[in-house]
Amino acid sequence: MDDPDAVYIPYEVRGRQKPEALVTASGQHEISQTRLMDWRSATWDHLLDHGLEEAKVAYGRVLGILASRANGWVNDLTDALSWRVEREDGAAVRAGLSAYERVLLTEAPVLNVERELLAEWRAEEQADEGESINAVVSSLLPALKTSTRTVIFCGPGMLAGVVAERMSKRFQKVAVHEHSHRVGPQESEHSLVLWASESMPRVHVLVTDDSAEEGLNLQLADTIIHLRLPWSPNDLEQRLGRVDRYPGATGQREAARQYRLASEESDSYSEAWAVLLERGYDLFTESVSTLQDAIAGGLDRVWTAGYESGAEGLHGIAGEVRDSLREARLDIDKMDLLESIHETSIAGRNVASSLLEMETFWRDVHKTLVGYVDINGGIGLAFHERTVGKSPAVAFDLSASTPKIDPRLWKRARPELTTAAQGAFNRNVALRHPGTRLLRVGNPLIDVLAEAVYLDDRGQATAFRRVDQRYRGDAHAHFGFHYLVEADLTDALLLLEGNADASRALRRQADRLLTPFTMKVWVNTSTELPIIEPGILSWLEQPYNNRSDQNYNARFLDELLDVFNGWDGYRSSGNSCEQIARDHLLKTKELSERCQRAQDEARQRVAVTVAQARTRQLAGHLVGDTESLLTDVDITQALIERLTQPTVKVVAATCVVRAGLRSAAR
Repeated sequence: MDDPDAVYIPYEVRGRQKPEALVTASGQHEISQTRLMDWRSATWDHLLDHGLEEAKVAYGRVLGILASRANGWVNDLTDALSWRVEREDGAAVRAGLSAYERVLLTEAPVLNVERELLAEWRAEEQADEGESINAVVSSLLPALKTSTRTVIFCGPGMLAGVVAERMSKRFQKVAVHEHSHRVGPQESEHSLVLWASESMPRVHVLVTDDSAEEGLNLQLADTIIHLRLPWSPNDLEQRLGRVDRYPGATGQREAARQYRLASEESDSYSEAWAVLLERGYDLFTESVSTLQDAIAGGLDRVWTAGYESGAEGLHGIAGEVRDSLREARLDIDKMDLLESIHETSIAGRNVASSLLEMETFWRDVHKTLVGYVDINGGIGLAFHERTVGKSPAVAFDLSASTPKIDPRLWKRARPELTTAAQGAFNRNVALRHPGTRLLRVGNPLIDVLAEAVYLDDRGQATAFRRVDQRYRGDAHAHFGFHYLVEADLTDALLLLEGNADASRALRRQADRLLTPFTMKVWVNTSTELPIIEPGILSWLEQPYNNRSDQNYNARFLDELLDVFNGWDGYRSSGNSCEQIARDHLLKTKELSERCQRAQDEARQRVAVTVAQARTRQLAGHLVGDTESLLTDVDITQALIERLTQPTVKVVAATCVVRAGLRSAAR
């Protein structure tokens, strides 16, 4: 909603447009449609003749996969059927068959009529292949003439390569770039950067296969052309999402113009499927991302109708698709209302606001990361500061660095980091400059550094000498213990009977009810009492000073042991002080109040969650793992009751020896 009092900029997208048809006179395009209908007729007749109609669902899936390779060029269609019939790996690669598609193609038994059709297709000469690709390219001219940055989606297969090569030869004044499996990830990324650049010539075209349909930002495009449409509406939603993006980075708020390659014959599968996507699924009008489960659940019915009744079957099921998605939207709206009740009745965390807050304070992420990797005081990973779009960015020099982290971790990760070793911290900058990586969790280099921090135990146990100029007397020690406090799952886990997945779900829920936190307690080894005086605590909590503090490394270790009369005294004093600190922590008012507050809120929150889960069950919806756990009364009570008796464990220990000024030698 557009809230005038909102702290952050509202999220918005550019929107979508219904595609205009670009009718092609390509001979291969028409041949591919004819072959698709021939395959359907031959296999369906065989099933009817042999009483195998119940297998139509599996063959309907095959039809969908073949249809997604049937526009513009026949080779990908032939390769897809070739892999189904003969399991030729090269054919699968050329047709761009995913692992999931290969599974679906093997579920329906191969029929002799398919082998015969494949042999006929191979025997037919395709002398007009070049002319057909020329015809496809020519049909795109009305769209290209008014465009400065175009994306041509060709779908999986080799069509993207032949189209890119043909366009490069025909249009010398147009910069044609290819993003495909054929050219590989590095060349594809380079193509994306060039396509988004402001360099000459003025007109840029990015020709892509399915490699560009997920994860990329293509919002600079002003024109989108679909040579082929995916057989799953969810895949098309992903494709459209590359362009239907947040416009804040570019200020370009007009929806990109959309076009699709069309057949001259209205009764072809390609036309029927395009009409269904447009009028049944409404994919070119609004996002269906929240309806993915409903779409996937009904997809078998759709392609089975297309298989059983031909292209007319796809036309005929449009009303059913619209109705089912309308019902799904109503159910989702009801669930959203339930969730909103939960969010407003319990002082829960607003995830959207938290994400926006992080985006606003991206400079803190920058400062922290640079400080961690710095040569002076950090792990020693060389880097160069630079700017992208007037915002700070970093380029890491991997070849000149041996960072002070686990060498095995670094050696294992190093080969994968080359393309991830530079980027920006500002998300808008990364969006505005395609090819600029975002330095956040998910970036391979950032993930490696995060793992290094998690595994590194340096600094978790320290001992050093600190001079107090006001102190007179023998040196004596103070122990400081950092404790991690979190919900105790012991009783609840006993009811799960060793279910690892359920244990992880229960831990997530427990952390939500009682957010883990740390507390620190200092103990004076001389008095064996917790330290509560603010002045002494402030002195102990001062950061380590390289100039005045003396770390007890191997050279000065004997001095530390002298304070405790040897190793045994050091060990005994440390264990005794830890128990004193733990007992004190468990009695503190702060701990008891935080745990009691968490327990009270948990009772309310769990009551709402249980009500929501049961409502979902009654509505026939799946219940998530955490929700299903909370509907178990025994587990719920065991979890809540232990919130006031959390687990407390040491995560860091510090020994500070307080000493006065040493006498100077005469």
